[in-house]
Formats: sequence, structure tokens, C-alpha cells
Amino acid sequence: MKNSKGFIVAEGLVSLGAIFLITTSLFPLMFLIIQKQEEGKHDLIAASLMYERTEANVMTGQSKDQLYIIDGMQYKITFQKGNEFEWKVCVHYAKKQRCIFQENKREGILID
Repeated sequence: MKNSKGFIVAEGLVSLGAIFLITTSLFPLMFLIIQKQEEGKHDLIAASLMYERTEANVMTGQSKDQLYIIDGMQYKITFQKGNEFEWKVCVHYAKKQRCIFQENKREGILID
């Protein structure tokens, strides 16, 4: 038991190596999760704005395009109206577009 210092150093190096291996394998996964969370946040904001503006449009009858900047991201909401029963509302942001529409009693959601 006199020469136990070498064993402690080797054990410490193995432990540090294991910790380094685990952290280097988990960092890319962590950054991917953070990126997906940000995308989900922007998708939620876009859907919220689109539905709020659609509801306001139905209540007021105004259908002008609007631009919002929230958390540094631009959201452009566009309204297209056909005849009495046809309309389409889209939100454009971060090279994405989400739309809802109604055409002659047929409703749908478009996702590009």
C-alpha cells in the first residue's frame, strides 16, 4: 500500500476520459434540442398570430396585410378573399409559410 499514488492518477485519467467522452457525445444532441425548441416557439407564435388576425378580420371585416416583429423574427400575415365563402390567410416567417383557407364550404390547412 506504499505506492498507491500511481493507481489514483490512472483512475483519475480514466474517469476524466469517460466524462469527456460522454459530454462530447451529448453536446450536439443538446444543441439540436435547443434549435428544435426555438423553431417550435416560432411556429407557435406564427399560428397564434394567424388565428388572432383571422378572428379579428371576421369581427371587423378588414383584410389588410400586416407585419409583426416578435423576438427579432418578422411575421407577415396576408389575407386573400375570393367570393363570399372563399378566403385564405397565410403567415410568412423564416422561409416558411403556414396557411388556413375556406373554399366553398371546404376548409383546410396548408403547410409548406
